[in-house]
Amino acid sequence: VIGDVLRIRQILTNLIT
Repeated sequence: VIGDVLRIRQILTNLIT
């Protein structure tokens, strides 16, 4: 699901920040 991918991407970005 695209929404699931976006959710994961946001989490990864949060970890990187």
